[in-house]
Amino acid sequence: MSERDQDAAAEESEAEAEEPDRDFPISSNARFTIGGKPVVLDDFIDITTGDVANRPAVEPQPQPAPMPKDVIWNSRRPVEG
Repeated sequence: MSERDQDAAAEESEAEAEEPDRDFPISSNARFTIGGKPVVLDDFIDITTGDVANRPAVEPQPQPAPMPKDVIWNSRRPVEG
C-alpha cells in the first residue's frame, strides 16, 4: 500500500470515528435532568435503573416457535360456551 493510500485510509478512519453512531439513538454526551440536577447518560442509566443496569450481559435466547393460527385467533376472542 502506497503512502498516499495509507494517508487516505487514515483520514477516512478518522472521519468515521468522529461521526456519531447512527444506530444508537442517544448520544453519549446527551444531558438529562433528575430532580433539577443535570446528569450525563451513564449517570442517568445508573440512577433510573438501579441494579438492573449493573447486571452482566447475557447471550440472547432463541425465540419460541410460533403458535398455531387457531391458538392466536382464539386468544383474541371470548370463549363461547
